[in-house]
Amino acid sequence: MTRSICRHHMDVSLSLSVTMTRLYSSSSYANFNLAYRIGCH
Repeated sequence: MTRSICRHHMDVSLSLSVTMTRLYSSSSYANFNLAYRIGCH
């Protein structure tokens, strides 16, 4: 019982970290794209 709860908690934290990483990378990419456009024009 305890092992399955711990495993479920690890799965949740893992998916959460993956989601945060995706959000961070996409937002930083958008910021880089915006800065690149501003620098170009």
